[in-house]
Amino acid sequence: MNSFSEDPILAYSKELAIGLSGLKIDPLLDSFKIVGGAGVIKAHAKKSTGEVISVCVRANSEKIEQFDPSQMSIKERQVLCKELFNDGWSQSEIADLFSVSQALISRDLKKIREL
Repeated sequence: MNSFSEDPILAYSKELAIGLSGLKIDPLLDSFKIVGGAGVIKAHAKKSTGEVISVCVRANSEKIEQFDPSQMSIKERQVLCKELFNDGWSQSEIADLFSVSQALISRDLKKIREL
């Protein structure tokens, strides 16, 4: 975990680099995708062996850290869904981040709008 006492872009880049190094991506053999928005970056790699590996990094005004979206509470997921959706992410992209169905994200967004 890094704090914003240093340059926030540099700190964010360092944390992402740490997470990406664990993916051990071979750009010649593996396919990968990096998406980001609303303080979240997800790197997703499909290895030539068929193995799929992902790493997520998020930032707020106090810290930058790797996180596991599957460990978020429903409320946390709904709030982040709204932020990502408002930042231009599609429901399918958000579902991919959380490894859930697009239908669940649609329900989350509907509940948030009703509040």
